[in-house]
Amino acid sequence: MLESFEGALAPNPAQNPQQVADAIPGLINSPVGERPFRTVVDNMGMGDHILKYNDHLDQVTNGIYSAFGMSEMLNVKVTG
Repeated sequence: MLESFEGALAPNPAQNPQQVADAIPGLINSPVGERPFRTVVDNMGMGDHILKYNDHLDQVTNGIYSAFGMSEMLNVKVTG
């Protein structure tokens, strides 16, 4: 599996870890309370699939936290 993944990355120099580092300042500079829980950095054409996965995972996470009465833990406390 690792070989397959590395093989998919090798011919695509656009999928460089530096892009993750480049995305971080934009997240840091996002207004408090508007920062996304997850961010997709994609240059392999999988972004749409990952966005759908993240949306589903958000629903599952919200459902689990709500079932235990802890949904407020998913909200960032904004002060000031």
